Amino acid sequence: MRKGTKRWKVSTRQRQVQARRREVYRKLAATRKRSHGQLAHRVLALGSAFQLEQLSYRAWQRSYGKSVQLCAPGMFVERLSRLAESAGGTVVDINPWRARLSQTCHCGRVKKKTRSERWHACPCGASAQRDLFSALLARFVHPATSLLDVGQAHAAWPGWEPTLQAAYAQAIQNQPASGRRLPTSFGRPPAAVLVGAGPSQRGSPAAGRPAKAKSRDAVARRQRRARARQRRR
Repeated sequence: MRKGTKRWKVSTRQRQVQARRREVYRKLAATRKRSHGQLAHRVLALGSAFQLEQLSYRAWQRSYGKSVQLCAPGMFVERLSRLAESAGGTVVDINPWRARLSQTCHCGRVKKKTRSERWHACPCGASAQRDLFSALLARFVHPATSLLDVGQAHAAWPGWEPTLQAAYAQAIQNQPASGRRLPTSFGRPPAAVLVGAGPSQRGSPAAGRPAKAKSRDAVARRQRRARARQRRR
């Protein structure tokens, strides 16, 4: 020990807290690994060729903090790539700056959107959740050039529109049912989209209002109370 330095003795209580903390993080890592594996196998059951945007997950973590760290999207993409390769499939990275999936409509119209705009609405009549619509367009991106084939996307849109609506309805129903709140970044249809809808459509889950909203609020209240109790300890 150097002169002038102090050796701090770790108390028994602190060692116990550190051990509990390590155990919590170990369980989180095991749960994340298991969830990644289950999701990757479900994705592989849908096909053998996948096209993913080249994204900086470290930049996501700087912007959104621990939520990205806990979900670890980069680890999931790495595991999906390994499983797809072992199963004879392919995972192709496409250039998001060239494809511009979040800014482009299937009709070919390009409109720059801010990050807060989570719903795609085009004068051609296309209306869908932004991320789901971008995922559909990725299907028609040429892997070598990362350019969207507008002709194929436009021809396929009538058949895929009900699928995107069903996927959105399933997402806003599954999150409350599982006890988790739907992220605000997922988005809701703008009021202009709901003006032309009938009463049954405006009240349906596809219109952006989750079924069982009261139960979701009750779950959120319980979560807030649990966090408040933990802070008081």
